[in-house]
Amino acid sequence: MLHVFHLDAGRMLCFDVGYAGHPVSKLKDQIQKAVDTSPNDQILMVSGGKILDSSKKVSSYDAGVDSSNPIFLILRDEKSDQIVAGSTKRSSFCASKEPLSEPQISKECETIFLRQLKLSPNDETFRVNVKLAHKCVACTDELSSSVFRLVNEQHLTHQGWFVVMAHLSDSVKAFKERNDKFRQKFNRFLSKRDFYAVLLEELPQDLETLKKVPILQCLLENSAKKGAEEEQERQKSKRKSISDITLYDWIIEKEPESSFGALAQDARYYLDQIIDPDLASNVVRWEDAVNRQYNDPMSEIKGMGERLAQLNNVVESFRKSQANQQKLSDQVVSCRGDPTLKPDVVWRRQLDILKELCKMNRYLFEQSQRVFQAKQELLFNVRVRLKWIRDTHDLIQKIDRDLVVKM
Repeated sequence: MLHVFHLDAGRMLCFDVGYAGHPVSKLKDQIQKAVDTSPNDQILMVSGGKILDSSKKVSSYDAGVDSSNPIFLILRDEKSDQIVAGSTKRSSFCASKEPLSEPQISKECETIFLRQLKLSPNDETFRVNVKLAHKCVACTDELSSSVFRLVNEQHLTHQGWFVVMAHLSDSVKAFKERNDKFRQKFNRFLSKRDFYAVLLEELPQDLETLKKVPILQCLLENSAKKGAEEEQERQKSKRKSISDITLYDWIIEKEPESSFGALAQDARYYLDQIIDPDLASNVVRWEDAVNRQYNDPMSEIKGMGERLAQLNNVVESFRKSQANQQKLSDQVVSCRGDPTLKPDVVWRRQLDILKELCKMNRYLFEQSQRVFQAKQELLFNVRVRLKWIRDTHDLIQKIDRDLVVKM
């Protein structure tokens, strides 16, 4: 199977492993069928925060085949309400539905046990007791399987959060590098802006000076080498001898005089724009805004390590309960075959054991509900933080656009 962990929903999506040999875009098409989200709104990441390229094969990334190292799916926009409401197609999930209610098998065990209490010992009721013991074990296994999955999903949710944060860290680092380069260029320009302003102010006098500077013979020879016959004709038409040609005349033959004025006008305009006193403060404000976002307490889910450790203890507790329930079930069978015990004694002992089996299953169901609630709380925290990450990325993109306009 190809495993894709839906971080917004906290569930694993499973697809045919054959899609590993196809481009990522094909996998996104399958994901769209499962979660009703267009490929453009899907972000697929692997450990380290690397985003999958839609044109590359899925197999070019070291993720997805192993359920402990899945591809992580994050939605570009918020669909938490739809996810909670169940818009995601359950048929695409790798496991059974969430334990929102007590398993049917648990209710059946309770019903059968209560009926057995009203009956007398005989071969048929003894056989029912044995079947009930096996059913109780099956119920324990079902509850345990559900809890194991819930705990694993919370581990993967935490792992996915680290993946998203790694990507955000790279984005913020790249933004700071771009911002630093802009500030360096901007500061270098500011240090010379007075010099540039003086050059523009003195441009008319410089042009007048050029009108008095005679042309150098080497410049004319260079023009001739490049086919300056037309230039010489124009010079004759203006009735100027070579001795009368100035450096200014030579320049405007190549660049009309009007372009000097336009150039100076444009230069003054852009100089005024770049020297905008608000720009420097805006650059600092932009960087501070991203720093505040990135250093926000939301970047860390506090107490997550302790929570996961407690959940691991719950898993161990369920495994022990599975083993204990199996032992009790075996006792129901073994005491029935003990020839030294009278039927009444066997009956009472079996009922006592069955009572313990049913009681344990009720306790395990309550525990599974707590684990489910813990997952819901984690998902709420993650969804809130995913919105924060989307906002941070939007802020970076907005600032980048502003920088491009200003540069």
